[in-house]
Amino acid sequence: MENRKLSNTQFIKEVLGICLSAPKKLKKGLIICCVCIGISTLFSALIPVISGYVLNSLKDSISQNVLTGILLLWTFFYVLSGKIGLLFDEIVDSFSQVVYQRYNVLFRLKKIASVFNMPAIVASSEFRQNMVASIPRLGSLGENTIYSFIWNIFWQAGFVFSYITLFCIAPVYSLIILAISIFQAYFTLWINNRLKEKSEALVNYEKDNNTSQQDALENLQNIRMLGIHNQVMNELNDKHEHYFYDFQSYQIKQIFFSLIPNTVSLLSQCILIYMAVQIAFEKQDIGLYVMLSGLSMDVLRKVDAVINRYKWLHNYGIQYLTLNKELQYDTSLMPKSGKGKLSTIKEIALEKVCFTYPEEKSPVLNNLSLKIKAGSRVAIIGNSGMGKSTLINVMQHAYEIQSGKVLYNGKNVQTISRESLRDNLTYIDQHPTFWSQKTIKENLLMFNPKATDAELYQALRSANLLDEITQKERGIDSKVTTLSAGQKQRLSLARALLRHTPLIIMDEPTANLDTHAQTKVLEGIKNLSKVKGQKPTVIFASNVPAEIASANRILLLENGQIVEDGTPKKLMTNERSKTYKRLKKYKALFMD
Repeated sequence: MENRKLSNTQFIKEVLGICLSAPKKLKKGLIICCVCIGISTLFSALIPVISGYVLNSLKDSISQNVLTGILLLWTFFYVLSGKIGLLFDEIVDSFSQVVYQRYNVLFRLKKIASVFNMPAIVASSEFRQNMVASIPRLGSLGENTIYSFIWNIFWQAGFVFSYITLFCIAPVYSLIILAISIFQAYFTLWINNRLKEKSEALVNYEKDNNTSQQDALENLQNIRMLGIHNQVMNELNDKHEHYFYDFQSYQIKQIFFSLIPNTVSLLSQCILIYMAVQIAFEKQDIGLYVMLSGLSMDVLRKVDAVINRYKWLHNYGIQYLTLNKELQYDTSLMPKSGKGKLSTIKEIALEKVCFTYPEEKSPVLNNLSLKIKAGSRVAIIGNSGMGKSTLINVMQHAYEIQSGKVLYNGKNVQTISRESLRDNLTYIDQHPTFWSQKTIKENLLMFNPKATDAELYQALRSANLLDEITQKERGIDSKVTTLSAGQKQRLSLARALLRHTPLIIMDEPTANLDTHAQTKVLEGIKNLSKVKGQKPTVIFASNVPAEIASANRILLLENGQIVEDGTPKKLMTNERSKTYKRLKKYKALFMD
């Protein structure tokens, strides 16, 4: 969304949408802010009027000297009341920051929750990383947009109240103030637009610098080994020098430009005070001077506040809308969720399933059908890009298919609630992730908070990991970061065992491990059926011969279709079989 394409009407509509999406927990805070703003408005707007009427009522009954003293006292009191008004403004400002910081936190949590429900097609891409990285910034921009918007509305209301009061007292004088206010607003916004492009360029520079630093840290080992760290540091330094000089230039221009409207505002106040004095002398009405000078200063102060708040609103709002649009995805990709329940999984069936990735022409799965009964151990094999990972994602309803049906116990998966389906299956990725700040025990308990120590140790034993963990100084209370890649893979098996689900789906669980680690993980996979006497259905995509040999059924996938389906022994004793031709070097593994 480019800034020049966003009309004022669209901008206001979008900003209103942000404000309306604010959590209900902000309402009490907003009420307190409104009360404080109301008190501030009364101090700044009504005191000049009341003071003027009091002076008018006293001017005929007291001497000139006493009247002068009262006027001086009023001036002091007005300044003091203005400070009191500013105190309430500061209270609102501080309290608002707390209120909208709460919005920021709630917004981030809401966005993170939306990431969990994100379609797998989106979640498995770079988009997810961008979204997660942008959530803190998006939350902060949303918070500041609402904060500036509400304050802008408050100050506009205060301006209208003070201006109407002034208009009732001196219509012509008030029209002159309105003309000055409009000129000041136009001039300030013109300056803001002049600085906007530079501001956006700085934001892009900063983002580019952060990305460069992140790339350098992620490739730290390669940079060390290649000996190009000086080259990388020079490049980073050049980027930061460029950013620094541009930032310095921007700040100087900002100071220079801010002097102009401040000077205009000061001259306007001097002119208005002079006019108020002239009017008061002409009408011989000292009370009128008090009213005009006090109200005109209050109106101009509120004009400054409205303009400044709009500048921040425009700045934060544009950044929020631009970033938020970058993070929008096609919601039609969301898998459909029903209200049905699953108590267990007796059979999985796919009927004429077709699936094509967005913006792709050829289907990855093409009219594919199969049935898998409970207790089966199914290996899905095939060349890279043939749809193995896609098939297991379709099976667990991570992707929404274009045609066909995915059935659990004869029920269309679209009619089963997402929560019920997830309660009945466990997915193990080839790159399992863990909470790095937590211990091994805490990571296990995340998958079953009610598990006893005995159950934790049994799961680790079945995953062929217990002995290695007990040898550590802190045992199960060691940090998960102390584990190797192979140990982490087996820990993911232990987590699966703790869930006691009737279905376990794995995507190449030993693909990135050495032979020793593969052997350990395979022993753990074989033990998956030994917990509490259960025999879960295990489905995994793999091209590792030893892993495939542990299955009791093999599905060979080519061009989106299953071209071979049978037991390992059947396929590996048929020399015309494509599976045999793929795995004949490892025939001995399948004959045990």
